[in-house]
Amino acid sequence: MKNFNTNQTRHFYTAVRNRTGETSMDNIGDIALATITPEQNGAPEAICFKYRNGQADITRTDTIAVDKVKSINLKEAAGTPLKMYTVAINSSAFDISNKKIVVNNDALGKTFFCKLHISQLFDYDDNNDVTVAAAIVGDATNLGSADAFYKALACSIANALPLVDPKYPLVRVFVKTTEVKKGMKVADLSGVSSISGITLVQSPQKFVLGKLSGEPCPFDVFATVDVDNVSAVEWATITPADSNVSGYIEIPGAKQLAELEYFALGERGDYYRGFRYPDDYDHSAEYLIDYKTPKSYKVLTLEYFWNGNAENVQKSPRTLQIAAEITGSGSTATCILDGLYTSVLAALGKADGSGSGA
Repeated sequence: MKNFNTNQTRHFYTAVRNRTGETSMDNIGDIALATITPEQNGAPEAICFKYRNGQADITRTDTIAVDKVKSINLKEAAGTPLKMYTVAINSSAFDISNKKIVVNNDALGKTFFCKLHISQLFDYDDNNDVTVAAAIVGDATNLGSADAFYKALACSIANALPLVDPKYPLVRVFVKTTEVKKGMKVADLSGVSSISGITLVQSPQKFVLGKLSGEPCPFDVFATVDVDNVSAVEWATITPADSNVSGYIEIPGAKQLAELEYFALGERGDYYRGFRYPDDYDHSAEYLIDYKTPKSYKVLTLEYFWNGNAENVQKSPRTLQIAAEITGSGSTATCILDGLYTSVLAALGKADGSGSGA
């Protein structure tokens, strides 16, 4: 699991209703801003948040001195974009309409390779890698048209990819909007035409809260054809980009928030967070981020510090984050953090989230 801490302490809360200005905190996920104001001065000198957690207990955050707030901001939790490569015939190197490789005028009988180098298979170490080599031999059938060539090569790539888990392929292969899966043949793509290239997309992996992050494996693509026994030509133009394939655009930000919530609520010793997985046992923590259905969230982040007097003057940096679901869409989208953010800015005496405390 990721380590989310860069500061000394991080606190995380998932809010459902903003109860600022109200006395009741009846439901799980209720949150309310509270201010501490000295009698001789009307301006708050400190703030905190009251909160009813997943176990229905009333808790509160640190008391945060106004003059020790470094910054506050409100942003939508972004997803993690998936990467893709488009592999398309480079007509200056490979003239498929005349069945020839430009440098030697002969493509029949030549072996066309598309190689994928996939890394970080089991962890973040690039040495955990595999190279997948897909190939087709040019003949009258698969060199009969660009469509025929792309279909044959796409099937070759899909069938060459290692299958660790059938539900979670390392790379997904598409011709236009049709996914080519292991075991498919060219005949299975008979309804696809006017193909301009093969699309190779990162595939999200299995997600288990706190144990498997679901992150995709990075990969690179190379396309060559041997023209003789000693030289090869790059027959394709390979274009990297963020994925635009429906269903595989990004890993939703809610999954990373769920991991952050799990991290922040974990016991220091990690025992109740399941470090003995799969030999652990369930515990009583109740997590409120919903990562199993497509939902968007905003996150309010408050950076502050604590320091004392005399020998304790060194600043101890801290982060407090509150997440809440965005409801509606477009111009009707709302989030309870919008109002809470405005209230916090007013309590801090800020017009925006920049600068130091008032």
